[in-house]
Amino acid sequence: MRLRALDVFAAVGTLLFLIYTALSHYDRWVEARGRDTIAEFYLYAVLILLGICAMWLTFRRYPWRPTTLAMIAAGILFHFAGGLVVHDGARLYDVVVYGVRFDKLVHFVNAFMAARITAEILRFEGIFLGRMERLLIVLIILGLGGVWEMAEYVVLRAIPDAGVGFYHNTMQDQIANLCGAVCSVLVLPPRLARPATRDEDGVC
Repeated sequence: MRLRALDVFAAVGTLLFLIYTALSHYDRWVEARGRDTIAEFYLYAVLILLGICAMWLTFRRYPWRPTTLAMIAAGILFHFAGGLVVHDGARLYDVVVYGVRFDKLVHFVNAFMAARITAEILRFEGIFLGRMERLLIVLIILGLGGVWEMAEYVVLRAIPDAGVGFYHNTMQDQIANLCGAVCSVLVLPPRLARPATRDEDGVC
């Protein structure tokens, strides 16, 4: 099996995630949420690892560009910053700036980047829908966001005192996802909005 760029990226990303979880995030979680919510912490960790594995198995055959992998890494680091960085005695995730929680900014940024990645995948597959393509990308991102919100709902129902939030939190997360995806497709480069060619990627 030939080593691909996504193989290295997934391996390094998984290792860094495990180190971050074990050495930093666990203690910060206990400090912010208490030991009664440790089950919630481990459930999210498992879901993220499963997501990494699923993405690697599904998308490793694509010729990902370094800039795209760098965008994914930036989104992950943005998420990590929410749990690691402390501002005025609170996690960055809990900081509110101009009425917007940092958590919503993370949703916006990750949705923005996920829309770009989705556009790349459609291009790799030779799928081109003209003006409808941007709408499809936005709906895909909202669907993925909805799946994550379902997982949070399961956590809320299964684990007492889970810090997921309620209806307002879910809708605000999806609104942030919508805004990020729409902003992404509005500035989508023409190169990503058409099918890939042999000259661009070196593959059919």
